Amino acid sequence: MDLSLPGLLELIRYTIQAPRLAARMFIKFRLPRDVRWLLFALVVAASSLLTHIGFELLPKEDTAFMAAAMTSPIRSALLQAGLLLTTVAAITYIGRMLGGTGNFSDVLLLVGWLQFILLCLQLLQIVALLVFPPVAEILGVFGLGLTFWLLTQFTLELHGFQSAWRVFLGIVAVLFAAAFALSLVLITFSGAGG
Repeated sequence: MDLSLPGLLELIRYTIQAPRLAARMFIKFRLPRDVRWLLFALVVAASSLLTHIGFELLPKEDTAFMAAAMTSPIRSALLQAGLLLTTVAAITYIGRMLGGTGNFSDVLLLVGWLQFILLCLQLLQIVALLVFPPVAEILGVFGLGLTFWLLTQFTLELHGFQSAWRVFLGIVAVLFAAAFALSLVLITFSGAGG
């Protein structure tokens, strides 16, 4: 595997064009578990740092709702790591409950790779914020669509599922359920504190 900048850009292009084949290729590399965790940790750390840089570039009125999560890069890294590990666990165990064959280690690898792709897009967004802010918004919408597209395709490949629509709707349903559960937890804690 070519890890030079042109090689990585080619891997990103290939992943977007043929995500299931790219997922199969990454799984076949049989990277050691330590390397998978290292990739995961590196993309979480880098993404948190870029998130803070981007956060500082936005107007203050646009960032008020995220201010508590952005008090430090370490806090946002821990939040992001927690959310991503929850995603990895959900894809692994819900997929297996529904008859899939994926395993935690392969899901961790592909979620780490997905985050690397999104990290590159995040870097482009920061540059766009400095040069031409409307492009940053377009990149944000593109990134959201790309996330769902790649997550759906990776899940199909990981678990051997056939229906992309079922997987996509399952991902959306799990996200809504997780958001609802998180809101209940936050309401409970805010009620207990007040």
